[in-house]
Amino acid sequence: MKKLNLILAIMVAPCLAMAQNELTIEQVGSELVTEIEQTGNNNLLDVSQRGTTQMVQVMQSGNGNWAYQDQEGNSNGINLVQSGSGNYTMQFQGGEFNTANIDQVGSNGYVYIEQFGTSNIAEANQLEGTMSGSLEQFQWGDLNIASVEQVEGMDNVAWQGQYGDQNWAEAFQMGNRLWAVQYQEGILNTSAIAQYGSDQWGEIEQYGNNNIGAIGQVGTNHLGYIGQWGNGNTAAILQTGSGKTAIVTQVGNNNIIGIVQ
Repeated sequence: MKKLNLILAIMVAPCLAMAQNELTIEQVGSELVTEIEQTGNNNLLDVSQRGTTQMVQVMQSGNGNWAYQDQEGNSNGINLVQSGSGNYTMQFQGGEFNTANIDQVGSNGYVYIEQFGTSNIAEANQLEGTMSGSLEQFQWGDLNIASVEQVEGMDNVAWQGQYGDQNWAEAFQMGNRLWAVQYQEGILNTSAIAQYGSDQWGEIEQYGNNNIGAIGQVGTNHLGYIGQWGNGNTAAILQTGSGKTAIVTQVGNNNIIGIVQ
């Protein structure tokens, strides 16, 4: 994970030179709480925590702000709120029973969450007219939950990848020209995508047994795709309106498919 963090840090290095305020925090121990509030434009925040039962609470308001949080341990939490345009945030968590909650309000925002371990939860919201937002969630381990909500915006993208057993991925989007993609590998995975508006793309791919994938789209010019490899899978696509396309591919035994247009 440290190698990946270094690569991503190099990718965003040009942003650091433009930072108005730069804050770096490193903590080692248990039951530590960090509360940070930054206002203005082009602010940089870097928080690193090692231990258990640690909490990071961050609020950034302005444009072009960047927040980076890295936690290793168990029962740690991240709460981040960003408001403005062109804001960028990345969260890395390694361990068990960790939670990440991200809220972004504005345009051209980017959210990246990556969790390693078991029983982790990642939630991210891009709200109130978010335009051209990008949101990515990746989880490695068992009993993970990932949730994405993008409301009343357009040209937003949501990616969710889960690798392990008994994972749950949920994406909700409202607006136009939205794209949601979910990937799951393992057993007993559940994935759901709901999209409202026009020109939506919903994609689910599941590899393993006992998976359930569901896509619901309302409006015009939608495309829904579900691909499942394995046994005992269930796939459902519901589309209303005109200009709809539904594609379902299943390989294995005891699969159930349902398409309503």
